[in-house]
Amino acid sequence: MSDIKSNEREFTGQVISWLNEFLKDGEYPFEVASSEASLKVAENETRFPDVQLWLNRNATQGFCGWELKTLVTPVEDKELLEVSARKARAMGADYFVTCNMRDAVIWRTPISEKVSKEHRYKTYPAIVQISTPDDLWIVPRQQLLKSRVKEILYDLSTIHRVGHLHLIDVDSTFFVHELSEAVKAIRPHVGNSLRTEVGGNSAFNKALLAWAARQGIEVYEAGQTFYESVSGQIVYRLLGKILFYLTLRRFRSDIPKLVLTGTNP
Repeated sequence: MSDIKSNEREFTGQVISWLNEFLKDGEYPFEVASSEASLKVAENETRFPDVQLWLNRNATQGFCGWELKTLVTPVEDKELLEVSARKARAMGADYFVTCNMRDAVIWRTPISEKVSKEHRYKTYPAIVQISTPDDLWIVPRQQLLKSRVKEILYDLSTIHRVGHLHLIDVDSTFFVHELSEAVKAIRPHVGNSLRTEVGGNSAFNKALLAWAARQGIEVYEAGQTFYESVSGQIVYRLLGKILFYLTLRRFRSDIPKLVLTGTNP
């Protein structure tokens, strides 16, 4: 039996395949991902990026190159970084990616100086389950790699769209304010729907009161206060589920899009 082992080129082929699969959804600003495009980095020197993300391939408008290795090459290997930076400068890219299956980093492209730790833009958590290139074909580990590729793609699209990543802790006061404003906008509609349903459905009314009691919501004589409290609790729970779903989907490519088109409000 032939001794067949996975390698850097096979990993690159899979990454290209995954990227183009994701790009078909039309959610990202990139047109296509390709491999080994010829890139002139000096008068007598031509290099070939492992992965090139294109905004417009026919117009040779690239965005970011990826350099892919196996675990024997650290993502911060000096030679790897210098070659990657030269390619990035040649294509006018402000960022580049290095990835060795287990680790991945987005780097800022230095203008002329050598790449240093100051140019490290985002470091991804290590996929500790990956220990050999052959893990590429072990389905659970392959799924982890595919999810990492999607995460990097999402981050690069955010950089292209807004110019940066939100790599700081969100101010809790600001977040709570935004969430509260969303609840205020939705709560009246939910409250009206509850009143309508309660008016003609005694079983629903009984179930609603029982649910409210379990949530610690008291029933006041002024019914308006009760409906405001119940509808607010419902909306907070709903928004929490949506936020969790959208966050999880960034890292799990098998989770379907949240599509509300055609949904009755």
